[in-house]
Amino acid sequence: MAFESYVPRRGGGRSSGVSRNKKLPAIRLSKNSLVINKWAREFFRAANIELAFDPETNTIRIGPGGTITLKKSKVYAKGFYKAFGITSVGLFPVEVENGHLFAKLS
Repeated sequence: MAFESYVPRRGGGRSSGVSRNKKLPAIRLSKNSLVINKWAREFFRAANIELAFDPETNTIRIGPGGTITLKKSKVYAKGFYKAFGITSVGLFPVEVENGHLFAKLS
């Protein structure tokens, strides 16, 4: 018999593919907001960001210099979600390219 150890995590133990212990850039999508973690925020020094969505690849692009105000690490994105029909919630890894963050939603 093979046993696997149970390691409890915050948030009910749900796995989203991104470990909370690793220092990787990531974003968290909730029902009303988008939260950028500390490591992803290091790429932005501006108070405003730009949100964009590619429906073909199901990818969110976050860039500096837009019109959306970044409050510490949170953006109220309910309108953005409605505009593009985004219903995914959870923690998603982020890739950094050309000064933008790209998060592929599963």
